[in-house]
Amino acid sequence: MTESTVQDTALRAKRVSLQDCLQKFSVPETLCEDNSWYCSRCKELRQAVKTIQVWSLPEVLILHFKRFSHAGPNRGKVELFVDFPINGLDMSPYCRGETLEGGRPMSALYDLFAVSNHMGGMGHGHYTAFVRDWEGSGMSQDWHVCDDHDCRPVPEARVRTAHAYVLFYRRRPLA
Repeated sequence: MTESTVQDTALRAKRVSLQDCLQKFSVPETLCEDNSWYCSRCKELRQAVKTIQVWSLPEVLILHFKRFSHAGPNRGKVELFVDFPINGLDMSPYCRGETLEGGRPMSALYDLFAVSNHMGGMGHGHYTAFVRDWEGSGMSQDWHVCDDHDCRPVPEARVRTAHAYVLFYRRRPLA
């Protein structure tokens, strides 16, 4: 998530969805003029189109929000609420690579298992984490908040906040 992506989409509403961020991140970008691409074959700056896509999906997907702006009048912390799914994040629209793993279909669905939060500003702050319990066969529906030496149960409804900084997803196994 870049500053311009966030500002273009959501500063008016002070919220944006994770899917909107991923979609904007993967939109083709024309490189020209001051931002031209250098062609090593012809040794010249050329207009080009840059596209970002995921080639293969990891078992654990970590998404980091750029929460600090260092440019222009909006210098400081970006206090935007990013609405992210707890279960069923579908990464297939952002993938280009193979959808098979060992000849079997590969899941592109992810379930959240932890969130790192940052409260405070650019020069100071405090970190907390929401973590999901593990059962013998996988994740449970129970969440805890970890804050320094304290760890206590928390309702799932409290996991989504404007303080989310890093999201940790685990790929859902195929049934």
